[in-house]
Amino acid sequence: MARSRKMSDMEVRALVEAERNDSLSSFQSSKLQEERARALDYYHGDMSKDLPTLPDRSTAVSTDVSDTIEGLMPALMEIFASGDEVVRFEPVGIEDEEGAAQETDYVNHVFLHQNPGWMVLYTFIKDALLSKVGIVKVWWSEDVTDERETYYDLDDDAFAAVLEDDELELIAHSERPAPPQLAVPEQTPDMQMPGAVSGGGGGPAQLAPPPMVHDIIVGRKEEYECLKVEPVPPEDFGISRRAKSIRTANYCYQETPMSADDLVDLGYDKKQIENLSSGDEPDDAERLARDTVQESNNSSDSMDKATRPIRVVESYIRMDYDGTGVRLYRVMSHFNSGEILKKSGKADIVEIDRAPFAAMSPVPITHRFFGRSVADLVMDIQRIKTSLMRAMLDNIYLANNQRTEVSEEGATRNTIDDLLDNRPGGFVRTKKIGSIQSIQNTPIGDFVMPMVQYMDATREWRTGVTRQGQGIEADTLQNQTASAVGKVFTAAQARMRLIAQIFAETGIKDMFSLVHETIRKNDTKGNTVRLRNKWVAVDPRIWKHRKDMTISVGIGSGSRDQQIQFLFALLNLQKEGIAEPGLGLVEPQNIYNTLKRIVELGGLRAPDPYFTDPQGKPFEPQADPEDGKAEAEMQLQQMKMQMDQQKAQADLQLSREKAQAEMQLSKQKMEAEFALRREQMSAEMALRREQTMIEAGLSREGNHMKAANERDANLTNVKMGGKVG
Repeated sequence: MARSRKMSDMEVRALVEAERNDSLSSFQSSKLQEERARALDYYHGDMSKDLPTLPDRSTAVSTDVSDTIEGLMPALMEIFASGDEVVRFEPVGIEDEEGAAQETDYVNHVFLHQNPGWMVLYTFIKDALLSKVGIVKVWWSEDVTDERETYYDLDDDAFAAVLEDDELELIAHSERPAPPQLAVPEQTPDMQMPGAVSGGGGGPAQLAPPPMVHDIIVGRKEEYECLKVEPVPPEDFGISRRAKSIRTANYCYQETPMSADDLVDLGYDKKQIENLSSGDEPDDAERLARDTVQESNNSSDSMDKATRPIRVVESYIRMDYDGTGVRLYRVMSHFNSGEILKKSGKADIVEIDRAPFAAMSPVPITHRFFGRSVADLVMDIQRIKTSLMRAMLDNIYLANNQRTEVSEEGATRNTIDDLLDNRPGGFVRTKKIGSIQSIQNTPIGDFVMPMVQYMDATREWRTGVTRQGQGIEADTLQNQTASAVGKVFTAAQARMRLIAQIFAETGIKDMFSLVHETIRKNDTKGNTVRLRNKWVAVDPRIWKHRKDMTISVGIGSGSRDQQIQFLFALLNLQKEGIAEPGLGLVEPQNIYNTLKRIVELGGLRAPDPYFTDPQGKPFEPQADPEDGKAEAEMQLQQMKMQMDQQKAQADLQLSREKAQAEMQLSKQKMEAEFALRREQMSAEMALRREQTMIEAGLSREGNHMKAANERDANLTNVKMGGKVG
């Protein structure tokens, strides 16, 4: 029901303050702040609040939250930001095909090239994985660039030329005499030398009056408008407790620090800004958890009053402001006092169509705005694994430094001191041998490691981040078929794909819907930009309201590599189909569309340098059906020739590979025969040496026997001769 009068500034201020105090944000919800601050602490490896360390005990921390989130980021970034097309707009009608394609190209160009689109997506996704919800703001920015240039020693002509430039504004100017120069007059009869007496006979040359030179400072101001996309820190955003989405929320807001000078440049009353108190970021738990190198500044005072920070609140609230019904308004106010900022003495309360925010959560809770983060799924596992790791390490430390049992009867006054001096190779003095014994501790590694592995498996099941997904170990694929490995990867990626699909259908779709709508409503000048290697004139004023939009996430048919393999298989089927023109199953445009998609999935900007669009060729009418039949037969022959050529190339490649394999086999065979022959020769030589040695030995023995026989014969002869004599 409409109000009968317009609301006063005090009523609006009270309503905004009441909604902000009742909203869900880090500023108001202690549970939300505590859970997100704990998630940031766990991500940074700080578990001192939940698991404080004990003196002389292990301080190890398992980094499961960080490992899981950093394990998800590469795959998700490849899904959304690996190419030049993050979003694709579908046409409303048949005649709208070309317009939808141009809008797709231009919106992606503005997001990825005129804005830091890759980093926006990275921050958007990471905030959602870590802090329950990621927030992005989209708005139209109108700004003025102020450039200054300084010139020295300009002569009069150059100075005049600078002043004639309408785009330049003279800020400072000074002139001074130039260095003196000797004036040499031209030799003309009727010319009188400067300073010479009239009617005289001339005279010596004199110094001419020095010219003036100019030192100037000029400024160039240029107004420009552009679309901006920027991630919002989750702790700076708040929303009504009853809200289920930003689009239907009755209230949401963003806190942001701005300098006093920036607020004045935006048109806010200078006197009011000077009276506002300074305020930097509040020191709440979530902001402090995000601060890793002491970036927070507790002091809000500044030496320069123009640059002192002033924290403002940009609220979006539904209210019956002017008595004509409930509408959405943007209200700018001061964070500390709640005072509404004014422009030209009037409160900055502006009616808008839609809050400029998009949000997403990886694990949505149905019928609620805030879901669960991936960190929420892993923090308990990190606590358990940290406890197990510390217990196991403490056990190892005790094994390396065991406690000792000392007999009082066998101890001397030096025994304890010697034990405390734990040096390698040290000695301990006792009265008798056996007075000191080590107290054995029970190893617990055999019990702890299965528990750690179980917790790792639980984490992989919850999040979809597996060791195989991060890199395959050497023994992972042993004794496994390709289909079995594919099933393992498919099951592991199911959760990851679900998260990607949730992001695509919620935050990323809403963000690009805002980008499209903001450009359509505010870009009234039009632009000429280079899209797909062509200069195209783009006029967003003629764009249609796009409700049909799909996100190119590449998750419906597997990974990009799997999609490319599928498209190659489809291309082969299309080649077979176009070989039968009578069936009319495939046309050149169908093949071009397949090739175009392969190029896009390959990460290239456009297919134009590689393939020619059949629709871009001029149409030639066919007068005679026989000519069409002949042309079809010619195309068929060309396709057959291409296929034969490809087959010949494949056969040639196969022949080359076969020849190389045969050469390699022959080489190996020759090497084996050569090695065998060398071994045989070595054996024969060894045998010959042995035979030679044996023969030499036999020959020596024979000679000895012959000599002995001769001696015996001679002796016999001597004896016989003696007898005869």
